[in-house]
Amino acid sequence: MTPEAHPPDTQASRLRIIVALLVTWLAFGSTYFAIKIALREVPPLMIASVNLVGAGAALLAWRRTQVREKLSWGEWRSALLLGALMFFLGRAMVVWGSQFVSSSAAALLSASAPLWVALLGTVFFRERLSPRAILGLFAGFGGMALLVAPSGGEIRLSLTGVVSLTVSALAWATGALLSKRREPSVQPITATAMQMLAGGALVVLASGATGEWGRIHPAHLTFGPVAAVIYITIAVALIGFTTFGWLLRATSAALANTFSFVSPVVAVLLGWAFLHEPLTPRTILASAVILLGVVLMVTAPKPADPASTQMR
Repeated sequence: MTPEAHPPDTQASRLRIIVALLVTWLAFGSTYFAIKIALREVPPLMIASVNLVGAGAALLAWRRTQVREKLSWGEWRSALLLGALMFFLGRAMVVWGSQFVSSSAAALLSASAPLWVALLGTVFFRERLSPRAILGLFAGFGGMALLVAPSGGEIRLSLTGVVSLTVSALAWATGALLSKRREPSVQPITATAMQMLAGGALVVLASGATGEWGRIHPAHLTFGPVAAVIYITIAVALIGFTTFGWLLRATSAALANTFSFVSPVVAVLLGWAFLHEPLTPRTILASAVILLGVVLMVTAPKPADPASTQMR
């Protein structure tokens, strides 16, 4: 049967992909703006714990209504390790570090995760990089150096914020590399929900240990920060992650991962328009160089890697 026999289906499929791409771009790009709003009244680890536990529980409950999967202790142990890396360190540190830098800087530093994945994969797992990917690495890290380097006439970034967000990107990259090298006995979305819950539980403990729960007074909370926490949980963790998972199945990994370089642009524009964050020439140049590096990394061809296939 020829492709022309099903034009409505093809058009509908393309429309769904376009809508899904827009959803991921806006969801992941607006998270940094929402975090800054939430931080006005809600402690950082509490934001992350509500986000992760709420989204993880909702995702897992939904999956249980769709299919019965055996959640073994082995899967939970793996979820604890990956959840600690990707969500406790990877996600919670983004929220915590956002206290000290602008939302646009947080987004751009977080966008370095694909660069760290490539670098760590090359160093520790002997993954081969194409020339385009190597160029992307140099461009991405060069842009980060330009963004964080001291400059007499412009606002300096907080070292605490830069270190926190760099650690979060490194932790996320490490978790992503480890997750690629194991075959879970459950579906990817179920594994993600388990990792969110496990990582969220660790964030809850950290939030309690640092005294955050005793510092918040529900009667004093206003609409904006509360709405921002709810938005992060629903729009980003639930809708964003599930839509991204669907895109990975429906289209290429390169297209699905375009959020890596589109969402920072969304974050920079939202921060400039609504939070009155300065958009200096150096920030614009650093943003362009970082995003060029990420584009090159995401779209680079993946050479065959005998060393990595032997490890699986």
